[in-house]
Amino acid sequence: MKEKCVIFGCGTGGRNAWYSLKDKYEIIAFCDNDSKKWGDKFLNLCIISPEELSAADKIVVASVYLEDILNQLDEMGIQNIEYIDKETKLLRVYETKTRFDSRKKQIMNRRLKKLLFVQRSPCIRTYKIACLLDDAGIEVHLAFQVNSPECVFEGMRMPWRKLIPIHDLGEFVDYVNNADYDLIHHSNEPDALADLLLHCNKKVVHDIHDMMSLRHDISMAETVQEFIVNRYSDGLIYVTDGVRREAEFQFKTNHKKSYVLENKIYDNICVKKRYEKLSSKDGKMHCVYEGGISSETWHHRYYEKIFLQLAQAGVEVHFYTNQPNVAYYRKLAALHEGIHYEGVCTYDDLLCELTKYDVGLLVFNTTNKNYKQLFLSSPNKMYDYLLAGIPIAAADLNQCISFLESHGVGGQLKWNENLKVQLERISNLKVSEKFITENGCTMQAQTEELIKFYEAVAYDY
Repeated sequence: MKEKCVIFGCGTGGRNAWYSLKDKYEIIAFCDNDSKKWGDKFLNLCIISPEELSAADKIVVASVYLEDILNQLDEMGIQNIEYIDKETKLLRVYETKTRFDSRKKQIMNRRLKKLLFVQRSPCIRTYKIACLLDDAGIEVHLAFQVNSPECVFEGMRMPWRKLIPIHDLGEFVDYVNNADYDLIHHSNEPDALADLLLHCNKKVVHDIHDMMSLRHDISMAETVQEFIVNRYSDGLIYVTDGVRREAEFQFKTNHKKSYVLENKIYDNICVKKRYEKLSSKDGKMHCVYEGGISSETWHHRYYEKIFLQLAQAGVEVHFYTNQPNVAYYRKLAALHEGIHYEGVCTYDDLLCELTKYDVGLLVFNTTNKNYKQLFLSSPNKMYDYLLAGIPIAAADLNQCISFLESHGVGGQLKWNENLKVQLERISNLKVSEKFITENGCTMQAQTEELIKFYEAVAYDY
């Protein structure tokens, strides 16, 4: 037996609703706020007043005055309301204030207990977030495709209680569907795994480390993936508010289901040992870069010209990277005797190694294509350098330069001026060993807000 339905609205919307719903419901009447229409007929059905709606099992609002009518019915205490969405023209269930308050009261007592991180290869940002949640008593697992965190974070605390290598995508989807996770946290890039997870039966929060479309020309498949995960993920995390605004502009994302978490330091990470400066032994200027490096000339992490220009200016350039392209790194170091590949080391050891140097390099291969992405970014390495107590030379990163100069811990590097003189001036800046904690540059301050965001996504409030 069909439910009895009244359609609220006697215009074009009401007519369209009658045609689309007449097979689903037993439409017994139309309703309108215009008292002149009461008692008349529309599509051979009587037009009733709002006070007569109690006879219906279901009310469907199909009117240009949608918001006003929904509020009116809500205030009247009427339940079982549906409406025709203005944009999609689809039928939606309207949650009245009474039902919302009741549901919110029930779910507010629910707490996030178990979360799955999914990332092709775990990175330091994901590691820090996992540590925050583990500290809060939330059980976190990690699914990965390439590098195990036991290799990436060798000798460091493992916040993930279970590690899940992804060998077969079908098996992985079945695992996720059958597991008891409250939420999935996926980190880009790439975005492909998030697209896969959106077809599972769990809520997905997508953590956008980089908006690939801001950085370089991407393929049509990558463009589609980026659109899908930004538009259809249940929750979104961005590294800066600028990146969030850009995503809202490009993808029309919902500001209410997004959160900003910058790449700050996890408070319990510390420098266990500080070394003597290399410059104190040879009198030379020693700079350091840590992070990804690419051999692609269009990439923002292409460093051949940058390192060579610094070395030719009389600067010793040292670089550390965990990416598996040793042959290219040796080729890069061979460009000049002043360029030094320092190999791979754990994150704990890297922080100690950084203390050897005079200046940390926060520079990228900036192009017209990637400038906006770099301008809006929040690089992990900035806080790593400051934790190690070394000042920073930054180029083309206005947001970072403003922060460094206002705190007196770094400055802008201008490529058309004497590089060695600029770096010597920056190297004289003093960075307190307690700079990170003294200036609130830790993620811990946002732990409670982050968990509330996860819970709002997981439990729809």
